[in-house]
Amino acid sequence: MQSSLYAASAAMLSFGYAVNAANLLTDPGFELNPLDTIANVLSDFTTYQNLWGPESSTIVGVDGGITPASGLNQMRMDWNGGVTTQTIQMVDVSSFAALIDAGNAQIVANALYNAAPNPGVVNGPTAGVYVNYFSAANFGSMIGPTDLSVFNLDLNPMSWEFNGVTATVPIGTRWVAFQVAYDNNSILGLSGGYVDDTFMEIRAIPAPGPIALSGAAGLVALRRRRR
Repeated sequence: MQSSLYAASAAMLSFGYAVNAANLLTDPGFELNPLDTIANVLSDFTTYQNLWGPESSTIVGVDGGITPASGLNQMRMDWNGGVTTQTIQMVDVSSFAALIDAGNAQIVANALYNAAPNPGVVNGPTAGVYVNYFSAANFGSMIGPTDLSVFNLDLNPMSWEFNGVTATVPIGTRWVAFQVAYDNNSILGLSGGYVDDTFMEIRAIPAPGPIALSGAAGLVALRRRRR
């Protein structure tokens, strides 16, 4: 079952940040907790919730010419021989059940990325944020779609680059897998792909703004005049 998530995520690796938001991720900057394993995180949501489970990652300080975006640490994701290298955290979102089941919940998920070239490397690596939804605390309850955002880094070690996804949370969701990933082939020849300052929030879908509302009111008035 675990390999299915790896495969699904790898296949999709082809190609908003909220003000005053509550970050649902634990240790979003990799400062406090040791990494666990992706196998543990995906096989037992409840026991390993809120722990980072990587395939091939290390918590480091200043490393490979990269300084953490904030704090003392960052996560370096390394080539592991597969299609992607991933790190996942499972989050229980059942406290948002009423909002989710009303079809009015929005997820905002993002992270900062960085990479530095070695001699001869020209192109920046491919990285992404992925969100998978589950209706219960087990892998077999995964529901869709998988929401993701993938981009190519610029290989400037002084530039932390933002990437994220904003999407409607499927009705019935009770657990969310927040995932950061690098395409393995794209980090060959690099010291690794780096991630810091991860973020995930669930909030109410914003109501239409004043301009949209005034436009709708005007349309209603026009229809009344025509009648």
